[in-house]
Amino acid sequence: MAKRHANIMKTFLICMFYGPVLPIAYPITVLSLLAEYWTNKILLIRTHCRPAYLSNNIDKVMIRCVPVGIALFSYANLLFHTNYNSDAIVPGAIGMGISALLLLTPW
Repeated sequence: MAKRHANIMKTFLICMFYGPVLPIAYPITVLSLLAEYWTNKILLIRTHCRPAYLSNNIDKVMIRCVPVGIALFSYANLLFHTNYNSDAIVPGAIGMGISALLLLTPW
């Protein structure tokens, strides 16, 4: 179960980093997460037994990783778009500031 959560977060974070360069990464990520969800559901219902009890710590860690994904998205956005358009520096810097504020403040 922990490995499945790790795969989900890996897919999400890679999408957030490469999304500004390849916008097709967003629908591909959604489709892959849906396919993984249904595959795991079918495997759980048909072949696997009940998983061992896991505490809520995995879910809490995954929720803490979402701001990291947002920070990766804003960093990649600033990094990739400023090479092609010098007008993108100010919005990219604002996005980096907001994501840094989100990472540094405990909400």
